[in-house]
Amino acid sequence: MTPAQFLPLLKLDDFVVIDFETTGLDPNTCQIIEAAAVRFQMGEAVGEFQQLVNPGEPIPREVVDLTNITDDMVADQPTIEQVGQELLDFIGDSPLVAQNISFDLAFLNNICRVLGRTDAITNLLYDTLPLGRTFLYHHNGFSLAALCEFYGIGHQHAHRAYHDALNTGHLFIKLVEEAASYPLPIIQALLSVQDHVTIPNKSLYQQIVQTMSATGQIKGLTRSTVERPVPRAIFERDGDGPNYVPVTPGDYFGENGRLASRWDGFESRPVQVEFAEAVATTFEEGNILIAEAGTGLGKSMAYLLPAVNHACRHDSPVVISCHTKHLQDQLFTQEIPRLVEALDAPVKAVMLKGRGNYLCRTRLEFVLTNAHRLLGPDDCEKILPIIIWEQFTQTGDIDECPGFLSMWNARLWRLLNSERGFCLGNSCSRYNGCFLGPIRRAAKQASLIVVNHALLLADAADDVGLLPDDYRLVLDEAHNLQRVATDQLTTEFGEEIVRNLTANYLRSRYRQIFRKKLQDALQMAEEDGDLYRRLQEAARTLQQATAGLLEAYVLKYQLKAETEWKYSTQLGRYIDPHTEFRGLETDTAAAADALDTFHQTLVSVHKLLTGSDVATGETLLNELETDLSQARALETAFRRMALEKPARNDVLWREVRAAGGGVKVVFRCAPLTVAEFLQTRLFERRPGTVLCSATLQVGTSFDYFRSVVGLDASFDAWPTEEHEFPSPFFYDEQCVVLSWEAPVDVSDPKYPQELAELIDSLTDQIQRRLLVLFTSYAQLRAVHEVLHSRLFHTERNLLTQFSRTSRRALLAAFKESPRAILLGTASFWEGVDLPGDLLEMIIVARLPFANPTEPVVAARMEYLQEQGGNPFMEYQIPDAITRFRQGFGRLIRTTYDEGIFIVADSRVTQRRYGQLFLDALPVEAVPFRYVDRIVNLVGKRLFQGDRS
Repeated sequence: MTPAQFLPLLKLDDFVVIDFETTGLDPNTCQIIEAAAVRFQMGEAVGEFQQLVNPGEPIPREVVDLTNITDDMVADQPTIEQVGQELLDFIGDSPLVAQNISFDLAFLNNICRVLGRTDAITNLLYDTLPLGRTFLYHHNGFSLAALCEFYGIGHQHAHRAYHDALNTGHLFIKLVEEAASYPLPIIQALLSVQDHVTIPNKSLYQQIVQTMSATGQIKGLTRSTVERPVPRAIFERDGDGPNYVPVTPGDYFGENGRLASRWDGFESRPVQVEFAEAVATTFEEGNILIAEAGTGLGKSMAYLLPAVNHACRHDSPVVISCHTKHLQDQLFTQEIPRLVEALDAPVKAVMLKGRGNYLCRTRLEFVLTNAHRLLGPDDCEKILPIIIWEQFTQTGDIDECPGFLSMWNARLWRLLNSERGFCLGNSCSRYNGCFLGPIRRAAKQASLIVVNHALLLADAADDVGLLPDDYRLVLDEAHNLQRVATDQLTTEFGEEIVRNLTANYLRSRYRQIFRKKLQDALQMAEEDGDLYRRLQEAARTLQQATAGLLEAYVLKYQLKAETEWKYSTQLGRYIDPHTEFRGLETDTAAAADALDTFHQTLVSVHKLLTGSDVATGETLLNELETDLSQARALETAFRRMALEKPARNDVLWREVRAAGGGVKVVFRCAPLTVAEFLQTRLFERRPGTVLCSATLQVGTSFDYFRSVVGLDASFDAWPTEEHEFPSPFFYDEQCVVLSWEAPVDVSDPKYPQELAELIDSLTDQIQRRLLVLFTSYAQLRAVHEVLHSRLFHTERNLLTQFSRTSRRALLAAFKESPRAILLGTASFWEGVDLPGDLLEMIIVARLPFANPTEPVVAARMEYLQEQGGNPFMEYQIPDAITRFRQGFGRLIRTTYDEGIFIVADSRVTQRRYGQLFLDALPVEAVPFRYVDRIVNLVGKRLFQGDRS
């Protein structure tokens, strides 16, 4: 069916697309500088309105950079009062379409007010942004450019009103065609959740439902053209079954091994065989292996082979734990299937994540059924991608649905994600335990289980039985173990955590079913029925006492939100709780008493129900037990934060952020060290453990890593070995390392300007992709501001990791642009795999020292100082060198890669410790001051071949 055929059926044979370029984003204070509208009829653009507008004020520089519209261009143009009526007449009463229509509609309504019209725009509204998020839920980006790129719609002259409007119109037709391809029940579900609100696109779903019902085409009006990925969390292959004979590393990876006969261009790497043999020995003998496995060695395949062999030979699982989602996905979707197929081995592999990552179908159904009570207009729009994604997903893992933006829709996701007491109990029985149930059951019989460090350590800390009792373990990306363990063991106290804990027992709309079941059970189990009332009163008192304490704390310290706090949290470490809460003893005691009363009341409820003959069901008891555990942990944490004497291993601090015109305070407690926890709760219980990474040594020693993860000389549960397996790359031939003799110090306010000029000159003369690694958003933003104006009129594409930017979308855009410049912070220092010409230049803007003002860092430095050590040399330097080596590791990923690595922080040459960083790299650094030196050097050594 062509657009000319399906658009009239949906009453979209005529519509108008609008777009405005403005002096800023606030319609109350900013002005229009260009207006455009394009009329579409029967799917074709048939008329246009476009006009530059004099805003009556200077155009901000960043807007000039973005739009290429200057003050001179609009100086002789009419004002919006002079052309506004012509635009409104062009639009008439036709349906209106825009990308993020709320923005354009606000300015359109302003035009009406300027012209003296009292009525607002009442046209039917359609928005391509939520349509894209809903029906292309799996895509990496939802900007107009990203959506147009998905459909192959040319997007030249971006950020000019007419071209953006024209492209939005073509995009809208594609998205309408996709929406109309779905069967009637799904469109009805999208429409039903909007019954009580009026939001853009509602009329589209109404027309699709009406047309399907009238024509009988209930399976869809059109055909979908979208290919959707459908990842799986369970991989199973029978292989040769019980007849499988394990293959030795030499027979598999060797020159005449199985891989050599299967793969063209295979290169035998003796060091890969050595590593695989060491892993196999570790599994068999039950030792601990600490292995630095250099980039390019093929370490994942090297440990997977002995993992498969061990699991098959002993009928015992191997757990593989990673830090980054990228490596998790790579192992599960690529490496494991490829290896198992080549071996013809009988393997069942499962990828398991924490409960909060999974959708619960029972909870989704409840929310959709009760949308009028639970969801506001924004929520009704945000949940639409979930409704579509749920039709296709096999795993329920929210990472598959970028259209939902779970990070920024946390409140809504908490209503939908898997929750203890639901997804393994009676509530989800109709869905076979939702998604999480089958995955967890599969994990109990799996030979390989892929998890992340956070889940592994949560299982070790809580003994909740997520993983089998006995297994061999591979800890890949082990250099992150200390950091993840610290995060995992950090506790907090604040209004939100108390509100979540008590939500089951107060007037939370979502939890009313639970409350009704609990009340009925208690009335049957006790005569007077007073316990339920006492529980509610205890929950209410706890909320009030928490709010009272935090309000008094804010008042005592005169905490006020500052303008610069908008995107940051202010941290304040304290040592002694008695001193920190002096003068607040009454409020602190009230909060402690309320916590204790709530906890003890829960104990009474649980004891009564478990000791009675009342049939409560496993769901009710599971939730009670979860709340009991959390209440107990919160009470313990609060006492450490506010009441008890300071403990040697506790790091205490407050976090203050702006919220609703005021401030919110959260108190946190983290361990000073995690070595004892890792030693006693993980390594002493896990013989046959391999810890590997490309960056475990500092210099030629594993001592720093051993000390922070609990595997130093005090560990004697199992024999521990350490080995270095060097990279097979020829770094001297494949890359150039340069140290910049910068004209100013890295802390100088002029440094961002100088660095931006270096980046501009470098990418102008060497036309390759560049990744710039920062350690702070402030410096990144400063460099971006300079570069943005310099590069706008060039072919170079500047991509910047701002606070709400999707890392996945940035990487996708980086791959698409041959001359892209990506400015990134912490998440780009590791876990980024861009081989070949996808990444050929890296600049380290600043050595990656941990912030010494962060509470845990400061406490660890003080502790070392008290012990007579040198915290800078024994902690900050080793930690920074590990991160620094990870940054370098992004450059050379294969034997055919070439690249330039530039250290722009002049401290590597001006400070004595700087040489330690340069010595950590496999290539000697060459100093330079001007880009011409790089061009001359690189021209003789690199990039001689064809880029293609």
